[in-house]
Amino acid sequence: MAILATGNSFSTGDQVTAATLNSAVNSATFASGAVDNSTTQLSGGAVIVKDGGITPAKLSATTGTGDVVRSNTPTLVTPVLGAATGTSVTVTGAISGAGITASANIEIGDDNTSSKLNIGSFGSYLGREVSTGGTTLNAQQGEYRIKVADNLKWRLDSSGNTFQGTTAAVGTNGANVMVIGNGTAPTTSPAGVGQLYVENGALKFRGSSGTETTIASA
Repeated sequence: MAILATGNSFSTGDQVTAATLNSAVNSATFASGAVDNSTTQLSGGAVIVKDGGITPAKLSATTGTGDVVRSNTPTLVTPVLGAATGTSVTVTGAISGAGITASANIEIGDDNTSSKLNIGSFGSYLGREVSTGGTTLNAQQGEYRIKVADNLKWRLDSSGNTFQGTTAAVGTNGANVMVIGNGTAPTTSPAGVGQLYVENGALKFRGSSGTETTIASA
């Protein structure tokens, strides 16, 4: 099987000249016999590795457009992910989904880097951390707490007790008890609402007409 296709074909009786000999050599190309079509192939008269490796034409036949994704800092545009796994995800836009789970913390910040949703490990935080003077909902050692400007305002413990405006403990063996700390009596009566509060240990109620009633003595 021929390996070369010469640039000049000689017939019996033809005169061999420098020009015809040079043409036969200089214009020669590889014939099909020069490749095995398994590991090598012809391309434009040259011998190349079979399939030519990765080419734009081959990539265009796959889903998606743009650059090839590599292992280090790739940029993906609206990808569809299946059961993806990873160690961390940082986003600048919104995260939404019917079910978002993680075995470690999920931290979401905004322009204020201290604002976050942190779920997992030993605590759950919603809102701005106390260092910013904002609102924090956190769960530690079996209870949820709401702080405003780093001041504890509300607690729910593992026994179902709720604590409004106080750090005091519930009475012995108390469960599902509402504990209300001493407050400051309101001086006005907004229309359409009633106000319940504790003053000097007594439970009081102020109606929208301004009537104050002691519901239970201290």
